[in-house]
Amino acid sequence: SIAGGVKEEYIGRADIKAKSSVAGEREYVIDFDNLEHGSDLWVWRQTVDFSENNVEILITPYGGFAQVYSSIKNNKIIFTADKPVSVHYRLSGRRVDWQKWTTKAKDQTEKAGFIIE
Repeated sequence: SIAGGVKEEYIGRADIKAKSSVAGEREYVIDFDNLEHGSDLWVWRQTVDFSENNVEILITPYGGFAQVYSSIKNNKIIFTADKPVSVHYRLSGRRVDWQKWTTKAKDQTEKAGFIIE
């Protein structure tokens, strides 16, 4: 569960090592148009409202320091770093039906299944 909405998550690792078009940068691309049908990342992408406004990406370099950032372009997530580095990442995206699940129930007479006091 995530407070403030219905989201789907995926956790993975990536080796950012391919040279990018920008001098001195390396990149790793998750291209959702070319993933194996039925793979875990493919399933995650099918269940989220994919856009830069609806997907959050957390990245942690592994084994050393590096400047790392991410971007979403077209149907891709791109990790970019200043040098070759392995990273752990967590993708969190609003589920495709997120607008149906408000934090506060529309019918306030309905009995809650989980009560926080």
